[in-house]
Amino acid sequence: AAEGSVEYLERQYPADFICEGLDQTRGWFYSLLAASTLLAIARGEKDKSRWSSYKTVICTDLVLDETGEKMSKSKGNVVSPVPMMDKYGADAVRWSFYRNNPWLPLRFGEESLRDCLRQVFIPLWNAYSFFVTYANVDGWTPDSSVEPGPPTPLDRWILTAYNDFLRSVTGNLEAYDVMPAAAAVQDFIDRLTNWYIRRSRRRFWKSDEPADKERAYRTLYEVLVGTSRVIAPFAPFISDEIWRNLAYGHLPEARDSVHLESWPEPRPEWQDDDLKRKMDLVRTLVTLGRAARNDAKIKVRQPLRRLIVVLEPALREGLDELAGLLLDELNVKRLEYADSADELISWVAKPNFKTLGPRFGGEMKRWAQRIGEMSAGEIGELQRAGEVLLDGETFTAEDIILEQKQSEDLSVKQEGDLLVALDLRLDEGLLDEGYARELINKIQNRRKEMDLEVTRRIMLQVGCDERIRRAVGVHRDLIMREVLATGLDLVPLEAGNDKVKLNDRYVWFDVQPANG
Repeated sequence: AAEGSVEYLERQYPADFICEGLDQTRGWFYSLLAASTLLAIARGEKDKSRWSSYKTVICTDLVLDETGEKMSKSKGNVVSPVPMMDKYGADAVRWSFYRNNPWLPLRFGEESLRDCLRQVFIPLWNAYSFFVTYANVDGWTPDSSVEPGPPTPLDRWILTAYNDFLRSVTGNLEAYDVMPAAAAVQDFIDRLTNWYIRRSRRRFWKSDEPADKERAYRTLYEVLVGTSRVIAPFAPFISDEIWRNLAYGHLPEARDSVHLESWPEPRPEWQDDDLKRKMDLVRTLVTLGRAARNDAKIKVRQPLRRLIVVLEPALREGLDELAGLLLDELNVKRLEYADSADELISWVAKPNFKTLGPRFGGEMKRWAQRIGEMSAGEIGELQRAGEVLLDGETFTAEDIILEQKQSEDLSVKQEGDLLVALDLRLDEGLLDEGYARELINKIQNRRKEMDLEVTRRIMLQVGCDERIRRAVGVHRDLIMREVLATGLDLVPLEAGNDKVKLNDRYVWFDVQPANG
């Protein structure tokens, strides 16, 4: 149908949605509805679905200042959007509205915009920059002739996560429910940056496995290009920047703007729900393991000997497939299973004097002793049933306080039926590796401070005592490989050196760009 024709109007009418403020409920909304209904009746329209001039209403509440006050020129608290766009970007300003329910009042100001940058746009840009940096170093392009290796579990997982993310955004946008769609975007960016890229980072800089590196490049490229299309309605500027650099001119049918592209479709061949469940389990165990480390005040760079997981046998086989990922993330050497939490922790029962004191009065001392002597079976009965019978008296969970007791060699963390324990015992070998990894971290930070290119080789000199000298000697190859050192000289630690702390000791080191 030609533009301006009756047929063209009929195809477009009624509008899919109308968006106005809450104060327009009895104004603009009602006026349009009343007028369109009267006109429909007047022309004899029988289809009542065409009486209204719009199908869906999105009603927004007021935009308030950061303190929750209504913006007013007389109060001087009006936040002009243009300066905020100049400072934080138009995409961040738009996003600050998407992440809230439109029918609730919105507090608008610089703090909310900083949150948008921290939670969405800086991580997304970092992911894009990471890919571009290493692709440029290697001269990688989408038409690379290198034969890729098989996808790793991480590759398959992020592609499944992308499918789920695309379905969630599509479904919510089609239902005009913007906030959960925006939440799905933020969740996926977190999965992409804090799990896939972080766990795959080494694959992009190693040169001894070109097939695996090629697979990593292709996977991340697919995800970034797809993400630029999905976020285009939310963030038109950053999405177009990513698209034009990664897709336009590189993909045969790519148009010169992401906003001219069609909406993407999920790829069924990417979906692996079983792997998704396994990876979700791994990520939960990692969260518990990190919490256990924090409780024990042991850095992640210090390797530990054992991770013990209480897990039903049916789930163990699936976890075994991803055990290397779990152990590497928590920096633990060995994974073991336990059938029950009772193998790792025990419980001590204590009386709740607040509830039992008035009940037993002068007999309280005897009952306190009896409660303290409760057997494991009696404690288990209290945990299962919420009450237990002791010498003819019934006690509830409010009467008895259960405190967890564990070995000093273990740090235990539990969430529901999942329980993890870290073996905290450190031998000389583990301490050696801990010193080496801490030194690597210090050197990498120095490289960043010196603004060295990611591929730049260095000469390294380390001043240290005999204890660190031994640790560096054992892990010399690891240190040189990780920091891209062509040489590593060990010298005595002098009194005048500018020392840095390395766990419980001090070292001095010097980094110089290597010739050539």
